[in-house]
Amino acid sequence: MNDREFTVHFEVNYYANGWLITETGEYDIVIEYTPQRLFRLGAAFSLAVLATCICFLSKDPLLKLLARPARRAAFTRGARA
Repeated sequence: MNDREFTVHFEVNYYANGWLITETGEYDIVIEYTPQRLFRLGAAFSLAVLATCICFLSKDPLLKLLARPARRAAFTRGARA
């Protein structure tokens, strides 16, 4: 709410968290869950490592494929199938 953090909360219905907001008007509230943020960061890191591994492992076969001379069909004059 206007770049403010509400860190003081209380228990509601014996299990849930509640925050008392006394301001009136229209505003957007963003609730962030720290473990979820850490999970997303870990997932992005894992995907980056996976992409790096795939690039590293496919580099050698790809270089061998590109270094291979082009094959040409052997045609002889006058030979017919």
